[in-house]
Amino acid sequence: MSLFDVFKNRKRKSTRQLIGVRKIGGHSLETFNQGELVFFILKPHNLAVLSFENITYRLHAMTTILKSAAELGICCMNSRESFEDNKEFFRRRIETEDVDAVKELCRQDIKHLDQIQQEMATAREFVLILRFRREKPTEILHQINSMEKMLKQEGFDVRRAEKADIQRIMAVYFEQNVTHVEFDDADGVRFAEVII
Repeated sequence: MSLFDVFKNRKRKSTRQLIGVRKIGGHSLETFNQGELVFFILKPHNLAVLSFENITYRLHAMTTILKSAAELGICCMNSRESFEDNKEFFRRRIETEDVDAVKELCRQDIKHLDQIQQEMATAREFVLILRFRREKPTEILHQINSMEKMLKQEGFDVRRAEKADIQRIMAVYFEQNVTHVEFDDADGVRFAEVII
């Protein structure tokens, strides 16, 4: 097969096929070759107000949970906008700018963006991902319920991700854009016009 044929075949694939997603269900993401993924959204705790003992307990509890399931992973994502590209633009502008007043404005902009980022420092989203490869639906449901129960018993504020959550997680993961998050059920569905 030539390189032309590879690109030609790629053009015929949908976005979901290219990223390996078969279907986004009520509480899971079905993939073509990675099995079914179930997402649990953990609400982060403010570690600055917890005692050393409490932090140690939470670390130990999470370690135990992660060891308990071979097909369990963790993902940490920003749930707020990152300003690193903007700050880098201002840094380059300072290096090339001849006017001192403009350089000072760029420094002030960087300082302002740093302040905003510090205020949003706790804007992280932690997602546990439980993978199922060949289990029966009843086994899957049992393991999901067991994992959710275990997390809650260990004191974690957790909930099972719903379809809208999974779409938002995918949009943030692939687009890195947390201000305008859309992940269509089908390619281009938001752009389609209904003809009556």
